[in-house]
Amino acid sequence: AQLAQASAPLLLRGERGMRPELFARLLAAPSAPFLSGAELLAEPPSELLAKATGGILFFPDLARLARGEQRSLEFLLTRAEKHKVRLVSFSPLDVKSLAEKHDFDPDLGARLSELTLRLPALREFAEDVPDLASLMLAQMVEARACPQRRLSIASLNALRHHVWPGNLTELEGVVKDLALSSLDEEVQLDD
Repeated sequence: AQLAQASAPLLLRGERGMRPELFARLLAAPSAPFLSGAELLAEPPSELLAKATGGILFFPDLARLARGEQRSLEFLLTRAEKHKVRLVSFSPLDVKSLAEKHDFDPDLGARLSELTLRLPALREFAEDVPDLASLMLAQMVEARACPQRRLSIASLNALRHHVWPGNLTELEGVVKDLALSSLDEEVQLDD
């Protein structure tokens, strides 16, 4: 709740596959604008800030920004507070590594990481995997992306004990595959 109230730039840190955009969206007020993607940096800054006023601009991977994009981001950062826009970004690397390995401007990195939040890897909250998988499956059924399905207790336990090196992205892929390939309403362990 405190992070959502703050106006300072926020750097989300964690492994790839954590779907940091989901976490960033939690910081936005329900009706506030949420704009995401490095391609936003190609837009005229004044137009972009006007579209995002009162909301969040999210940049999903700082390590992939070229120097020109970094300059655009720095320009936005200097004007964001005036427009009541919060900049939220993600990086799998710390600011020092970004500068050393990806030619990222260290001063910009320091300003973007004024507040930093570490996103835990999925394996760090394995007890929540069955609930997450069930929620993902329910959303697919609700969106009519698959027939009515539910996960058996044995399949939920197997999901809980998997290591998940691909984090949420991998879990989503597995749930989608199970939902579409299972022949029965209840997804079994051998599916």
